[in-house]
Amino acid sequence: MDSNFVNNAIVNKDNIFYKELKVKHLKTIYKCLFGDDPNTNVVIRNLNNILCELTSLPLSKIEALNFVDYFLLLFELRCTSIGNIISAELPETPNYKLQINIYKFTEALEKIKTNELLAVDSIDNIKIHYRLPTLLEVNKLIENNTVEDIYITLLDKIVIKDIEIDLKQLDKKSIITILEKLPAKITYTIANKAYIVLDKFNEINLLSYIPEMVERCLYFNFNIKNLILLLKLLFGDQLLSLYENIFALCKMGNFTPEYIENCTPGEYLLFHKKLEQIRSQQTAPIQSSNLNINTNSNFDDINPYNSPDLPPITSRSEFTP
Repeated sequence: MDSNFVNNAIVNKDNIFYKELKVKHLKTIYKCLFGDDPNTNVVIRNLNNILCELTSLPLSKIEALNFVDYFLLLFELRCTSIGNIISAELPETPNYKLQINIYKFTEALEKIKTNELLAVDSIDNIKIHYRLPTLLEVNKLIENNTVEDIYITLLDKIVIKDIEIDLKQLDKKSIITILEKLPAKITYTIANKAYIVLDKFNEINLLSYIPEMVERCLYFNFNIKNLILLLKLLFGDQLLSLYENIFALCKMGNFTPEYIENCTPGEYLLFHKKLEQIRSQQTAPIQSSNLNINTNSNFDDINPYNSPDLPPITSRSEFTP
């Protein structure tokens, strides 16, 4: 790693070292999340590349992280680089800023007793081992919403006496062929486990700790649309605001775009805050048309990380087989 600040996160008992996000990474994330219906494959591919660049993990291990550990790592990265508090406004209370604490999200996911939830099932001489899917596998589930696809995604391996079959390395057709040769109670047990796991995750509402959000939910489950919504909440998608702020810093602060994009978010916000202080002290205000931004806006209003223009939090979206 280079000389940049390095932090570490404990994810599933693994010690992962990571560097802070830079403005260029946020710009990439904004581009991926822009619009009402972003391409989820593009989002995941770019996030994987960013995490590979910023962590001590190779791309293969990033892609192999189950989706819970993946988001725990993203939570750590977001808190270190930008802060753990997200300011949001509810439509019914436009003058009140709600504080959303990402550390509470981390606590909610860490409360999942994965070992108990995915406990090995033993039937006669057959042992069934389970796992949580990767983010890419969760993304595929929305296209293949069948019972078979769900429980196949949760299968890790099957051990018959002393013979171990690694199901992660097999395609769907091969797995089904193997299962068809086993007793029917094996398939029933696997399907039942899948329903238990899905029900557990459909109960996880990351906003449940906030009294003001009692009628609004952000579910962390096997629905990729909910996970994309969570990403928008974590990082935002204010691409235009970022470009406007970079333009203002270059024009008035004599920065270069390359320099700003290689700053950390903290440095970027510090420079922007200083620019706002200088502008407020000027006797002759600069016309907004010259900068293509609203010069009357305060720092919080044009800060792309604290923008009130956050994505809407919708009602529960369950993944139902």
